[in-house]
Amino acid sequence: MLGSLGLAFLFLAYFTVRLGLFGFDSYVYFPSRPGPSTMAARHYESLAPAGDLGRVPTIQSDVVEGPYLRLFIPYLPDRDHELVEERCPEVAPLRGEGLFFAKRRRGEPEQVEALTGCLVQIYRVVLNGREIDEPGPTFYRRPSDGVAGVVLYLPSAELPAGRNLLEVVRAEGEEDAEAEAEDDEPDRHHYFIPFWR
Repeated sequence: MLGSLGLAFLFLAYFTVRLGLFGFDSYVYFPSRPGPSTMAARHYESLAPAGDLGRVPTIQSDVVEGPYLRLFIPYLPDRDHELVEERCPEVAPLRGEGLFFAKRRRGEPEQVEALTGCLVQIYRVVLNGREIDEPGPTFYRRPSDGVAGVVLYLPSAELPAGRNLLEVVRAEGEEDAEAEAEDDEPDRHHYFIPFWR
């Protein structure tokens, strides 16, 4: 009996720490929340553990050597459907939810164009303090884990050498506003991704 209670306690403690409800460490002079001065491996495809890129925006690496910075923003139905319906009620779904016929999968070109315009309203991209006006993202499914989303290629040749900061800010829905009223972490939809050239 005592052994099962101990196992239950360890199981509960592991998940509450993992969810960030409480923590224990000695890093008292180290930030506990993400911000412009922190770096999280999960935002870099070259640094994240294989198959564990998760539900956050990513770029190719912490050091960008090519002419483009490739930003992938995952689209997650449980999180993003509500925002599309709230912000763009005129945008019709490309198909019904659940089982669909392959012929009806793609949608008409004007529907796809309207949807890309809507996604630009949902995610704001800021590079070195300047908002990026992107004409429209490209739909993409990440091969490593099958997560669908959009990809944007941002020219990087004219960026300054050294540290640069990319920020992705997701708009808030009604449910988010209610949750954040009770939450002590107001920037949970604001992603900071520093990188170097």
